[in-house]
Amino acid sequence: MRSLKIYLLLLLAAVAARAGELKVSVVPPPATTATALSVPNSFAVRAPEVSNLDPIEVRLSIDDPALVKTSPTGNTAQPQFELTATDEQGRTVPVKYTVTGDSVEYSHVTVSIAVQIPVDAAERQRQIAALVDEAIAEATGDMRKYLTENRAITTQMFDRLFLQNRVGEFTVHVRLRDPRIPPAEAEARVHIADKGTFTDRLRHRDGEMNRK
Repeated sequence: MRSLKIYLLLLLAAVAARAGELKVSVVPPPATTATALSVPNSFAVRAPEVSNLDPIEVRLSIDDPALVKTSPTGNTAQPQFELTATDEQGRTVPVKYTVTGDSVEYSHVTVSIAVQIPVDAAERQRQIAALVDEAIAEATGDMRKYLTENRAITTQMFDRLFLQNRVGEFTVHVRLRDPRIPPAEAEARVHIADKGTFTDRLRHRDGEMNRK
């Protein structure tokens, strides 16, 4: 009987440990057949491949009743977290991210995040400056005059649209920093493939519009 009680206690402890486990995954684009990763330290598995011209869709999930308890302050079920990224050499790289949605099923919370690992600022500025020069050169009459006199506005417009990630293998790290639950960490790898530049994509879309 004593051994049965010990077994039940161990089983309950294992279930509780799994319930609070943080999982992080990179979601492959619909056109690919790669499987999303949900692991810390799974370098033996091929990372999902995404385009360097699209946001990286990352999901974090955790099962913890503390996150879904109602409170007078109206706390959201979305946990507080930090997100960083490193390259193949383990060096920290710049990262931008925005929460795009979350869902709750019983005590299971899932958060969707759009992540960018952007190219360096010099490359961004180089492409934007070239695009502005090209727009002015191709314009005529009043439009050329307007673009020339309002170059800063045109530059801001391209800057808001700009999206181009670094190319290579990266690891996305998520650290929970929420006072309602114990700290936790998890990571997922991603392969960012070279699909051209932001300028290439913009010219391609412009060509398609002209054909229509």
